[in-house]
Amino acid sequence: MSTVSLGGILNPRAEGVRFFLARHAPSPDLAYFVERHWSVRWDLEEPYPQETLPQPCVNLVFEEAGARFYGLGTKRFSVMLSGKGWVFGTKFRPGAFRPIWRRPMVDLVDRAAPLRDVLGGASDGVWEAVREAGDDDACALAVEALLRATLPQEKDPEVEVVASIVKLALDNPGMGRVEELAAASGQSPRALQRLFRRYLGVGPKWVIRRFRLHEAAARVAEGGDIHWASLAQDLGYFDQAHFIKDFKDQVGQTPTEYARRCNVRTSLP
Repeated sequence: MSTVSLGGILNPRAEGVRFFLARHAPSPDLAYFVERHWSVRWDLEEPYPQETLPQPCVNLVFEEAGARFYGLGTKRFSVMLSGKGWVFGTKFRPGAFRPIWRRPMVDLVDRAAPLRDVLGGASDGVWEAVREAGDDDACALAVEALLRATLPQEKDPEVEVVASIVKLALDNPGMGRVEELAAASGQSPRALQRLFRRYLGVGPKWVIRRFRLHEAAARVAEGGDIHWASLAQDLGYFDQAHFIKDFKDQVGQTPTEYARRCNVRTSLP
């Protein structure tokens, strides 16, 4: 079972110290589209760089600069938190944004689209309502009212298929090959490629790779003695060298450097 925590946040020990993260379940009638609502708030004397490895999904984010749909991010995301601020977001289930977007999902990968460009005039005033809301519950009410008024009425059955396969990859980070994920999900590798490209904008190989690194970063941040060769094997890497390269490419630091950042003791091979 995966130990991924805080949705891909790097150095999660900063949560509760540098910033405060809250998560809220959506109303049951919106659970087909929405995985959760979330908020981040901070009040800092000195700036703090917060980084995440984005998950394979779309987020609707309300911030001081406005409201935008942020597509799947293939790169590490970094933002400098300073002063006092807040962000409120709605995370869509993997694949569930495609019926809303109605365009190739690759068009939104590593990009953002203004709220009004996607949902039209029905969204007018919603950013102001969220900004002026007194708490997360009021923010969620404003967002959910908008979604009820604009989401497609018919449900695409492929959304459930995509979500279940993504969860399979999340829960089995040692499953390192597309062929393994395809067999476990009852799909052919080619069919799985087409499905992911259509509903996520990336292929299954990218999703597998990202979840393996989520798992690795989460295990490092948990603390305790870590043996890199054993961790690489657990996550299905060919050898330790491939694991270290992949980790540095995505996280921006070697596993040892990241462990130091998280104040974790490690056991080297």
